[in-house]
Parts: sequence; C-alpha cells; structure tokens
Amino acid sequence: MKFCIILISLLSTLTAFGQSICTDRPTQTTGPTSVDKGVFQLETGMQFSRDDGATSGVFQLPMNLFRIGLGKGFEIRMVNGLSFRKSFTKVEASFSNLQLGFKAQLLNKPEKKTQIGFIAHGVMSTGADSWKSGQRGGVFSLAVNHQINDKNGLSYNLGYEIYSFGSIDNNFMMRNVFFTLNYSHSMTERLGIFAEVYSTITDVDDFHEDQLSLNFDAGLTWLLRDNLQLDYSFGFGIADRMNFHALGLSFYIAPKKK
Repeated sequence: MKFCIILISLLSTLTAFGQSICTDRPTQTTGPTSVDKGVFQLETGMQFSRDDGATSGVFQLPMNLFRIGLGKGFEIRMVNGLSFRKSFTKVEASFSNLQLGFKAQLLNKPEKKTQIGFIAHGVMSTGADSWKSGQRGGVFSLAVNHQINDKNGLSYNLGYEIYSFGSIDNNFMMRNVFFTLNYSHSMTERLGIFAEVYSTITDVDDFHEDQLSLNFDAGLTWLLRDNLQLDYSFGFGIADRMNFHALGLSFYIAPKKK
C-alpha cells in the first residue's frame, strides 16, 4: 500500500495533462488510437497461463508495453517481458520475444464515432536457448473501434503474422492470420468491463482443422486517476484447452502544459 501511495503521488506531480488514459491492455484487441505527442505510457502486468495438456503453467512478470507519442496520431512501441516455466525439477526463466513497432491513426473523427488505426511490429527472439527457435518476423493488424453510445463500444482487429524459424541457412516460414472482436461497457466514469472472442489460424499455407484456435476472455478496468489504471482479466479456450488470469497497471507521463 505504501508503494501505491508513493507511485500515485509521483505520477500526480509528473503530469498535468488532464486526459484519461487509453490503454491497449488488458484486452487482446489493440485500440486504434495512439498516445499524444510527448506522452510516455507504460502498460505492465503479470499473467499465469496453462496450455493444452501442460503439466505446469507459465508465469509472466513483467509483461511490458512501452508507448511514446511522436506526433499527431503516431506512436512508437516496444513489447518485452520475462517468463518463468517449471521444467522437471527446475524453473526456467526466459525473456519474451522483443517487439519493436509503431501505431498510426488512420481515422479519428469524433463525429463519425469510428476510429481506425494500423499497427506493425517487428519480432525477434531473445529467449533462453531451450525456448527460442531463431524466430524472426512481423505482426501487422488493422484496428477498428465503433462507439455505439456514451457507455458501449465495439472494436475488432484483423491481422497477419509472418515468421521465420531456424538459422539463416536452414529456416522455414510460417504465416498466420488472426482476428479479435471486443465489446466494452462503461459501468461508471472509472469502472469498465469487457468481453471478447479471439482466434488465430496458424500456418495458413498448410491449414488443418487443429490449427484453428478460438478463445474467450473478459475483465475489468479501474481508473484510479486520469493517468493511472488497474486491470484484471481471465480467459479460456473454446476450441482448445487453455486458461489464464492476468493483473495489470498502466500509467502515462505527459509534458506539463505551459
């Protein structure tokens, strides 16, 4: 509790922006809007997940998304984190894949109640030798949000992933497509809930039924201050066996108005 009080006090002295934070977590759906010019935003958290047939789960802490606004409707982004997995009698730690990229707003007109954005990330494996597979690639997606009314919104992503595995001399390619569909509702000015479905088709060049995943997740966000938000989410597999629970914290630091 003492740490939270110190953090809130620090953030209140560093920002005088006066605009509520808009995050990409905890949903699987990435929002179409970018942070404003000069804003630094960190979205971090932890997650415990268990996949199909796994005897032990994976604990991820931290899960970081760094966002910096460079201009009107444009931001640069970095994703990284740490994962811990129990393997026989020991616990293995590994860095998650490093992602560097950007988000660009293509449409953001309040009177149209629709926002559209484009997100691109380059991916490079940085994990321990027992986890990584020489993975390199890119993730590209179109993000759309429709504001139904003051309390309800519908958003979705359509995306494409391309990865190369192995060494430069001996590698193979994999192409995936994915989509997400998210419904959000503002219960109060500071408390929001959401529910969504999301799916990935892996290796579309050689598609089989078992390569289709379909999952569901839901959660809530709690706005403590205009620049500080907490979140909780959980999810499970519909077409496969998977479940997770996640907690997160997001904040931004903005230049003070002159």
